[in-house]
Amino acid sequence: MPVWDVLKRLFLDEPTEIVFKEEWKDYLAGSLPLYSRFPSDLRNKLHQKIGQFVATTYFEGCSGL
Repeated sequence: MPVWDVLKRLFLDEPTEIVFKEEWKDYLAGSLPLYSRFPSDLRNKLHQKIGQFVATTYFEGCSGL
C-alpha cells in the first residue's frame, strides 16, 4: 500500500470541522482569474477542499510569527 494511502487513512478518517471564511472568497476572486467563472457547485467543492487543507495542516510562523 502506498505511503500516501496510509497517511490519508490515518488523518482523513477522523471527522474534522471544515471552516471556510467568507473573506477568503474575495481573495480567491482577486487571485484566481477563473474563479468568477466557476459554477457554484465547483466553487463549493473548492471551498471544502481549502477548508479541509486548512483544518488538517499545521502552520508555524518563522522567527516567532
